[in-house]
Amino acid sequence: MSNKYFVRSLISLSLLTVVGQANAAKYDIKEVYSGDKYRQSFAIDIDNQGTLIGAVRDSFNFPIYVEPYLTAETGPFRSYCALSDAELTSGEFDSSSIGCLKLDLARTTTSNNRVGYGASPIYQKIGDYKSFFGTADDSTLINIFDFIDDDLGDFTNSNVEQIRASNSNGIKVGHGTGPYSKISFQQTGEFAAESPVTMWQQDFLSRAVAIVDGNVIELMSEETRYGGYSTVYDISDSNFIAGSEAIGLQVGVVTALEENCTGELLPEQVCALVSI
Repeated sequence: MSNKYFVRSLISLSLLTVVGQANAAKYDIKEVYSGDKYRQSFAIDIDNQGTLIGAVRDSFNFPIYVEPYLTAETGPFRSYCALSDAELTSGEFDSSSIGCLKLDLARTTTSNNRVGYGASPIYQKIGDYKSFFGTADDSTLINIFDFIDDDLGDFTNSNVEQIRASNSNGIKVGHGTGPYSKISFQQTGEFAAESPVTMWQQDFLSRAVAIVDGNVIELMSEETRYGGYSTVYDISDSNFIAGSEAIGLQVGVVTALEENCTGELLPEQVCALVSI
């Protein structure tokens, strides 16, 4: 889907009329959620009570941490994304710069001389995907796990949050990835940096939630090491939930983490979630 267009989600309400032997369908098109802070919004589900579930992504004025990897004269971002001195001084970037930075920071593979920054804990993480619910006339954006970062003065927008379904009791279910916190870590050992290293760390890979009366209830997995792992996809009117959860770590994984995640060059949590 091209980012040259502003995309909005629509719901089609079919009014079927029968005249003789011919069936003619008429449609009343309604905008579901304008997502005025986001370029794209999508309708995902609707229950029997008319509650809509949807998602938004690609926000305007995405918050960017001004870090040395951006400001370095010989750094790749400054030249590749044409970052100006004024932008780097003020921390306010124009839409072209933000678009370039988001695309490059989210890159997870190395190709065409571009590094997979998204796979490294020393670069800002990009998520920028949240959910909403409501009706065709009034929908509400909801935050599940993300938090306001003091350096940014805004949500980190570093994770993906998905409400997937709701039932007749008004309970909504979904899951989200853990948002990333900016931390300072002093390495140790032979290859340690002399000064503390800035890294981005998350507390878990994925966690299921139920939203009851506006309150987010976390549904932890049986296995809780390194934050555990759980997802939810649907809920019945009798409140049965369909999803999955981690019930353990494979022996080989545990051995590898014990051998490699020693806390010298990476915090144990960062090392584990990069490796699992």
